[in-house]
This record gives sequence, C-alpha cells and structure tokens, in this order.
Amino acid sequence: MLPLNPLLINTEIPSSCGKVVDIAPLNQERQSIWLMLAEDGGLLRLDAQSGRSERVGRINLPVGDCQGPICRTHSHAASSCFT
Repeated sequence: MLPLNPLLINTEIPSSCGKVVDIAPLNQERQSIWLMLAEDGGLLRLDAQSGRSERVGRINLPVGDCQGPICRTHSHAASSCFT
C-alpha cells in the first residue's frame, strides 16, 4: 500500500481540455496524474503538479434518452493501461 500524502493542492484544468464530464486518478506512486473524459469524448492525461495535459485518445460517447440524477457519463481508469 502506498503512503498517503495529505497535502492538497488546487490545480486548474486547462481551458484547452474543454468541458470535463469525469475525472479519475491514475496511481503513479509519487505523481498526481489524472485521466479526464471530455464532453466531446476526448481522453486527456493531466499532470496536476505541472498543470500539463495531453490528449491520449478519443471515444464515441453513446447518445441516449437517459434522464435523472443517477444517469451520467462516467469513466473508469486502470493505471496499468498508462504505465
């Protein structure tokens, strides 16, 4: 188990990322790396320490008739895919 760093730092998401609909942490030991899902289906990797982001892929988001507070677009990230 990795030691928990209790330090909290605010990081602005770059405007070039567009509207982010979900975000998931990637376990990168001592780095704060996040995978973001943009409204347009873009997958972006954000290094919260440097503030740099890069587009790493794109997915086609399903268009549905989903209504209500429970139904939303979301992602699940496995860090083994990004090592």
